[in-house]
Amino acid sequence: MNTKNDVEVIINGKQYTLSGYESSEYLQKIANHINDKLTELKLNEGYMKLEGEMKNIYLAINLTDDYYKVQQSVEELQQDKEGLENEIFNIKHDLIEMKSQLEERQKEIEELQKDKTESEHKVIRLETELETVKAENSEMKEEKNHISMALIENSSSLENGVHAGQELDEELTLAAVSETDNVTVPDMDSNEGDEALNSQNVQSENESPNVDVENIDASEDVEEALDNNLDGEITESQEVAEDNVKEDAAISSINPYNANRNKNSGKKKNRRGKRR
Repeated sequence: MNTKNDVEVIINGKQYTLSGYESSEYLQKIANHINDKLTELKLNEGYMKLEGEMKNIYLAINLTDDYYKVQQSVEELQQDKEGLENEIFNIKHDLIEMKSQLEERQKEIEELQKDKTESEHKVIRLETELETVKAENSEMKEEKNHISMALIENSSSLENGVHAGQELDEELTLAAVSETDNVTVPDMDSNEGDEALNSQNVQSENESPNVDVENIDASEDVEEALDNNLDGEITESQEVAEDNVKEDAAISSINPYNANRNKNSGKKKNRRGKRR
């Protein structure tokens, strides 16, 4: 429990005893404040003309005015303090919200960084695949060129086969003509020849219609046989050439580099067709 303090003070030149539960220093400050106020009022000429009681009332009024002014200042300061506290609270709330937003932005940045890394890896993978596709496309172009060259060579082989068939046709025709020209009549004496001629004339008079028909039929049979033989040889030569072309195309589709070997094989088959 606080003890009561008694302090001897001097106010306006007179000694007084102040009692209170406050400290002695506090009571002495009160006495000093009253003396300062009296000194301020004594500078006013109107105050000095007042009687003793009026002077005390005037002093009390001024002290009360100071008190309310200080109290008003304290209230204003209290309001300012409360406003500052509210502002500080709002600032803290904003800081917490900004911190939360900052964390979210940080997460977004990390996700974007992750997406960027994945995109870079994807770009590298796509570039690798593009290079592979370009290489495959180049190989396919080369293979296409080889196939085109093989087709050209096969077309040339087909033309050679056709020419060979035509040459074979001409050779067979010449051979047929040569065989016809090589038929000879055996030599006879003049008498025998005359007798044979007379006998032939007599026989021809009796059997001339039949002989002519038989000769005509025989010649037509010979011509038809020659034509069939020529057509068969030409057809066989063309079939051999076409088979060579198909076989070369099939082999070239599997391995275009065998085109030269197939070409030589086709030439050999064409020679065999000519021998036939």
